[in-house]
Amino acid sequence: MVFDGIIISFIVGFLRKGNLRALAQLKLKWGWIFPLLLVVELAVFMLQNDYKFLGQVSGYIYIVVYVLGLLFLFMNRNNPGFTLILIGVFLNFLVMVINGGRMPVSLEAAAVLDPEYIEVLKESLYAIAYDANVFYVSWIFGRCYSHHRPLSTNANHQYR
Repeated sequence: MVFDGIIISFIVGFLRKGNLRALAQLKLKWGWIFPLLLVVELAVFMLQNDYKFLGQVSGYIYIVVYVLGLLFLFMNRNNPGFTLILIGVFLNFLVMVINGGRMPVSLEAAAVLDPEYIEVLKESLYAIAYDANVFYVSWIFGRCYSHHRPLSTNANHQYR
């Protein structure tokens, strides 16, 4: 959902007569951290099924990425909209921490996926809702926001 969110934000910004120069005017503390966290997330996502150890610790890596991202958002909360983003990211983080670093996916919500994705959910590093402590968010988004491709860049949010 990270990339979809970025693309939608750019489209909405242009429709509202915005431009990219406004991004340069943002006074962000630790502005370099977001691209770095995105690269770490992508690397872990792409390599976690190839390296057993990375797969075992990927949940903890995602939690560290979220903590650093939350710190970045908190430090920049005076910018418009950052408090709302901080709240949303914190709620995602809370669900992940409760479930050992995984965003749970219910099999019922995953029914919109191809069968191969459901097998990946069952056999891979993802949390199926019956193993999860909190799963209502994934149940809702699985029903309301189905897509024809995975939305997320990390293992915690593999929705279509």
